[in-house]
Amino acid sequence: MVQDEERKFGMADEQAKTKERGSEQKPKAAETESKEARAPRSAAESMKVVFDGTSRVSYANVCRATGTPEEVIMDFALNPNAFGSVVDEPVRIDHRIVMSYEAVKRTALVLLETVRRHEERFGEIQLDPRKKLKNFKAT
Repeated sequence: MVQDEERKFGMADEQAKTKERGSEQKPKAAETESKEARAPRSAAESMKVVFDGTSRVSYANVCRATGTPEEVIMDFALNPNAFGSVVDEPVRIDHRIVMSYEAVKRTALVLLETVRRHEERFGEIQLDPRKKLKNFKAT
C-alpha cells in the first residue's frame, strides 16, 4: 500500500532511478529541479471515477446539516412546497451523508470553486426567490 501511495506521488520513480544507478546516491540537481517542477497530484486528481449507470441520481432542494464532534451529518430532500403550499405532503429525507470534517471542508472548497466558475460564466446566482422571479421575464 505504501508503494502504491509512493507511486502516485512520483516517489517510487525517483527511488527506482537511484537503484538503477547502482547505489543510493543523492539525485543530481537537474533531477531534483524536475521533481520539484512536477507538483504531486492529489489523490482526487489521480482517482479514476466510473459512472456505470447503476448509481442512483436524485434531485434535492433542501439540505439540513448537523454535526457531532467527529463528523457532519447532511440530510438531502425534496421539498414540494418550496415556493408556498402546493402539496400537503411532508418533506421526506432521500439521502443522509455522514462525512468527517476534513472531507466536508474539501467538499465545501470544491463546491465554492464550482459556483465561482458558474457565476463567472453566467452571472451571479440569485438566492432570494422573490428577486429571482421578479427578474424572470416570460417570453
